[in-house]
Amino acid sequence: MFGAWIIFANSSDRISWNIYFPGANYVATRSYAIYLLHPDAIAITNRLSFELPFIAYLCVILFLSLAAAEALYRTVELPFMNMRSKVRVAA
Repeated sequence: MFGAWIIFANSSDRISWNIYFPGANYVATRSYAIYLLHPDAIAITNRLSFELPFIAYLCVILFLSLAAAEALYRTVELPFMNMRSKVRVAA
């Protein structure tokens, strides 16, 4: 199945896909921060002594992961990406 996606991705340059996914840009720009911080969100949620239903447990983890990823994105990643255009590095 994965191989079929690879072949499709390589052959789809001749086809113009105009597909819009709401929220895809948000998730794409913060995906690395979410990847880094979701274990911490799970640990914090597990340390709470509340017995949560599974769906509430997932919602709390999602909220904590997104909030922490947003904070990391705005305080670390965004300033460095803005600095990238202002600083020249000699090769």
